[in-house]
Amino acid sequence: MGLAFRPGMTFRPRAILVATAFVLALPASAWGFPTFARKYEMSCRNCHERAFPKLNIFGLHFKENGYQLPEGAEQGALARTAFEPGTTGETLRLMRAVPLSLRLQTHLEVIADTADDRGPVELAAPMDIFLVGGGSVAKNISAVFAYSLAPSPFLHYGVVGIHNVGGPGVVNVRAGRFNLLDFTRAGHRRLTVRGNPAVNVLIGDNPFGLDDHQLGIDLWGRPGRGSFFWELAVVNGAGDVSQADDLDQFKDVFAHMRYTFADRYTAGVFGYAGSATLSDEADGVMREWGDRFWRAGTVAELEFGWALGYAHVIYGHHGNAEGMDPADDAWFVGTRVQADLTITDRLLTVVRYDRVDASDAANKRQLATTNLIYLLATNARLTLELQQDLNAYSDAMSSGLASSRFFFHADVVF
Repeated sequence: MGLAFRPGMTFRPRAILVATAFVLALPASAWGFPTFARKYEMSCRNCHERAFPKLNIFGLHFKENGYQLPEGAEQGALARTAFEPGTTGETLRLMRAVPLSLRLQTHLEVIADTADDRGPVELAAPMDIFLVGGGSVAKNISAVFAYSLAPSPFLHYGVVGIHNVGGPGVVNVRAGRFNLLDFTRAGHRRLTVRGNPAVNVLIGDNPFGLDDHQLGIDLWGRPGRGSFFWELAVVNGAGDVSQADDLDQFKDVFAHMRYTFADRYTAGVFGYAGSATLSDEADGVMREWGDRFWRAGTVAELEFGWALGYAHVIYGHHGNAEGMDPADDAWFVGTRVQADLTITDRLLTVVRYDRVDASDAANKRQLATTNLIYLLATNARLTLELQQDLNAYSDAMSSGLASSRFFFHADVVF
């Protein structure tokens, strides 16, 4: 999908908007990262699929390009929204260009579970609040962050990038804290409430998860803005929650490449190689051991207009995650098959199957998920979701009570 500026768009300042510009000057199409919709006065569907927050081809290229429009369009778009210096219109334009957005997420959870001594139904209603901001700060230079305000404050994401080194799309680089799966299907782009079990598998005492945010340096490119994409990152690897402390003196490596056919079909592979020095204490004795581990996976996406199919297979292997003597290898295979279906402009549904097979029985999972997503507005959605634990279901048939989770989820961004 290419650029689709709304023709004849003008901004008519009113006195009341001066006082409330941060809220009332938001365009009706704001979603995802509405800073960019405000900045360029574009619909968010220029960058996002109807099954948001999925990016379309244009949105993916916009992100890879450091949140800049294609060469030649950036300055033209900004000039089109400019106002005469010193006027009220210019003041409002500056307010609208402040690169900040607020995202609120909350859900009500009903759990029916026979796995332990809990009651058959539990309610939970957590709230997540994120302040996100940034974008292109100069030609081919970007800075982006996402900061969690609640339930606990921490830097979720923060990078500085340099783009188009050697020509359009040839080499881009960013440094800071980022998600390794940022250019595939990162956790914050999921259409369902629960995370991805395959990318969140933890083996033994090693705290590494593929969906963790990492400190490091990331290089990527799409030469000539073509169909081939490559990525190579060097990161700290397994560490504490902040990922500020590496667990050994070595750095880990992540590589990813994919190819898109006819703007509709994408196939890709990725791999991660890492090591960690782990430790524990028993009877007052501290011991340490090393764990070399890796992940390898393949992903595929098929787009059919009203339907989007997605699948991945991930294999993980650990040399000695539990400090056994002799070393005891551990492995897992994670599979996901998912279909995102557009029913109407406001109603979507997702059907998904997840399976994890592993050498450790505790990591084995088999989940079936379905949901309905209703768009209250283009910056607000409600989700009703049912997740069935198929392993628990088979174990609970004799008792007549299966392990199920029901979610009512609200997501608003402005």
